[in-house]
Amino acid sequence: MAYVTRRRPRVFRILLLIMLLACMSVGTVFAFKKIFQNYPESLMKVSETDKDYGKHKYVRKKTDEAIYFLHYPQTNIDGLNDYIQGVMDDTLATLPTQALETAVEVKQDYAIHHINDRYVSVKLETFENQDLFKTDVRIFDVDTQKFVSTDIFKTDALRYMTSILRKESGLDIKDVGFKNIIVEANNPNLYLEKDTLYIQIDNTLRVFDYKNNTDTLNETFNEVNATNNALPSVYLDYQYDETNPKMVAFTFDDGPHYLYGKEIMDIFDKYEGRATFFIQGYRVADHADEVIAMFDRNHQVGSHAYNHPNFNSISIEAIQQQLDDTEKAVKDATGYDEPLFVRPPYGAYEKEKMKNFDVPFINWDVDTEDWLVSDSERICSIALRDISDGSIVLMHEIYESSYQALDCILSELSKQGYQFVSVKDLLLAKDVDIVNGEVYFEAY
Repeated sequence: MAYVTRRRPRVFRILLLIMLLACMSVGTVFAFKKIFQNYPESLMKVSETDKDYGKHKYVRKKTDEAIYFLHYPQTNIDGLNDYIQGVMDDTLATLPTQALETAVEVKQDYAIHHINDRYVSVKLETFENQDLFKTDVRIFDVDTQKFVSTDIFKTDALRYMTSILRKESGLDIKDVGFKNIIVEANNPNLYLEKDTLYIQIDNTLRVFDYKNNTDTLNETFNEVNATNNALPSVYLDYQYDETNPKMVAFTFDDGPHYLYGKEIMDIFDKYEGRATFFIQGYRVADHADEVIAMFDRNHQVGSHAYNHPNFNSISIEAIQQQLDDTEKAVKDATGYDEPLFVRPPYGAYEKEKMKNFDVPFINWDVDTEDWLVSDSERICSIALRDISDGSIVLMHEIYESSYQALDCILSELSKQGYQFVSVKDLLLAKDVDIVNGEVYFEAY
């Protein structure tokens, strides 16, 4: 009996301990739930994918205006942690952007990828009442302890990249977002997902296929080596100041010219302007460098037919051959592979005949008579007399007096508040529909 008497208290103590632990467990769960009971479940839930690096942490905060639940990765990279903290500090300081009767829900989710031993990429997405408000992205280079930027690309490749992203955007040329697609130097807003590179532009992540565009690379990136072949020439729209509606388009026929074309472009640089050069196809091969320079300096290149026939005197088929041969000559010399605006030789056209072609035709409303008058002061006087907002001006690339008159013309028009744009930009800026087969004289 003595043995049994000693056994009972021990069993009792064990049972009591078990009950106590159970109560503590229930209390812990209750306390945990109490902590979060005022936070909506939707704020606490995050995507379970694309989180292959770092520890999942969160910052939570409540104010009268907002409920914040910011999920983020804590890494062993100080520079990356500092960036993430900076994004969250900015979110807490700037959101909410709207005042509602109930508190605004602000949530941050994230994705983070350990690409390889060199690169870690992070994406932070901030939502305001479940609507995506902003996206912040970075790629951290462990070797350099710096963030990767568009400096991994050649500077002269950025315009080409812009052209690609605009084409792949699916946007119409007149859509608001189209003109905002510009790949700029020193842009750190990049994101890697495995071997897919995204460039963030205007809060949108756009894929750039660097693996198949190695000539754009300035250095080896993500184990892809840079190559150094010449890039195709491109022309970019929307190279004008939208705050200044007063504009005019200067056009130069009959080039390219080995000397005067460069002189003309230099003068336009002085006034931060652009022009349109309507060139003859047969001259392109011998002056390829001049045509490439036109594109590189972002002037518009158009067709003045292959060898300057009067369109009224030849068949539709012959005109098409003139256009095709000129476009081929430009492509062979520069890599540019887009339809060209056309200046009919002599300005001659038949309206019904022109409707057979998949290009717009550009004539003029101001003739400077530089083809008739060799006096540069007289040419300047004629131009200033006749030019108005929306004018398309006829000049020629092949006459010395034309470029000699140009500085006089641009200087005075600049004082009057004009900006100098390509024909295409003039039509876009003045909201003129660009229709193939139509003939344009001005953009009033």
